[in-house]
Amino acid sequence: MSESTTSAPTELIAVASAVPPEAVEALLGAVRPWCAREVEPAAAGWDAAESLEPGLGARLAELGLFGVSAAEADGGAGVGLRGAAWLVEAIAAASGSLAAAYAVHEAVA
Repeated sequence: MSESTTSAPTELIAVASAVPPEAVEALLGAVRPWCAREVEPAAAGWDAAESLEPGLGARLAELGLFGVSAAEADGGAGVGLRGAAWLVEAIAAASGSLAAAYAVHEAVA
């Protein structure tokens, strides 16, 4: 079996490598303490109830987490898909359920 020589399209590479680190760090700096304070203590209960707490979407919006992968000119944070993935990872450290819901929203936004 021969190795594939197909590479990622140039525009995908450019998008993935154009993440402004200061923007991602600012978002992570807001998300991590919030997750430790509000998400981690409640996560097991959400999983047991098979339901996330009402109002979580509004809290995520207050943190500026919706549409983060979109360009700033389009109302997003301009952190791209890689930056959004780092946010999903930070949320997942506190709650896999919330991270999955957030990732789906970010993917379709």
